[in-house]
Amino acid sequence: MPTMNRVLARSEEFVFRAIAGETILVPIRNEVADLVAIYRLNATGAFAWERMDGTSALGAIAAQMAASFEVPADRAACDLAAFAADLEAAGAVVAARRDGDVRPAAPAASRQPYEPPALTRVPLDARCAVLGFCKQAGTGAGPALPGCRDPLFSPCLSQGS
Repeated sequence: MPTMNRVLARSEEFVFRAIAGETILVPIRNEVADLVAIYRLNATGAFAWERMDGTSALGAIAAQMAASFEVPADRAACDLAAFAADLEAAGAVVAARRDGDVRPAAPAASRQPYEPPALTRVPLDARCAVLGFCKQAGTGAGPALPGCRDPLFSPCLSQGS
């Protein structure tokens, strides 16, 4: 498990996007047909991810979490260490080359409710990944994609992604 003095940086093989109220990480290292999963972050996970910039130690990020969320500093540190290990296992972060600075936590106007940072792997059906989000065709949002109504692609419509 990562120690609090480690400095992590976001991998260039992932992109971070906030789409329709969801925060996701998308691996971009392979072809679309090779995409087997994306990763969903909760609000606390997105907060931590945005601060893993290769300049701040995990301890400093945990202190920022404790200042911004309703969580004791020791729990924030423990949860962040587990979250960082999950990100490393997914290849979403890499060890930075330099020691982290210990920036003080910015004072928060009001602290937010806390939940441990989470990274959720969302498996994708290759047919859905190639065709796009088939759900859009059924909701009227976005273009109607050919094949989305085809029974062969019914798993795309029932996934709810």
